[in-house]
Amino acid sequence: MQHVAHGLAALVCAGALLSGCGDDAPGAAGEGGQLTDPSEFPREDCVPGSLAGADLAGIYHFQAEWEDGRRFVMAVRIDRLGVRDDGAVAGYDADLVRIDDDDALIHHLAADGRELAADLCALEDDGRVRGWFGLCTETGCGAARLSGRKLVPLAEPAADRLGLLGEHGPWTGGLTVNVRVDGDVA
Repeated sequence: MQHVAHGLAALVCAGALLSGCGDDAPGAAGEGGQLTDPSEFPREDCVPGSLAGADLAGIYHFQAEWEDGRRFVMAVRIDRLGVRDDGAVAGYDADLVRIDDDDALIHHLAADGRELAADLCALEDDGRVRGWFGLCTETGCGAARLSGRKLVPLAEPAADRLGLLGEHGPWTGGLTVNVRVDGDVA
């Protein structure tokens, strides 16, 4: 997680400013609400309509790349709960999840005013998902290109002497993890 935090801090230095994230823009950095609409993210690489009919619920692993080529990995979780959607971005619970045929936006506003969001805007035939990660702090906003996939269960038998407590969260006070077993080591 420390690497993700360093990557997030480095985003501000990357020089890839999001539209609407200037010192004189409405809702300047630190006030929140900057990254709550897909129009606040770059639209290159987005494929309108590509999310239509897709089952987006799940956990996604992404490689993110700043404009200067530095990279980090991050995860996004989308929960489709019927009456509302929920999720997480970069390990933080979402306060806003908006999904339509063009975009899946997962947003978090931290107590210190930092704003993190992922806009997933392209689903390819091979299952690859592309989009953008945004971060706004008191010093400005930036964007990193995302490319990754939804995690799928491996075709393997259930483990001996382990019980499934639940799948896909959301959990209170914990994280979803995938446990691998090799002999007597988990």
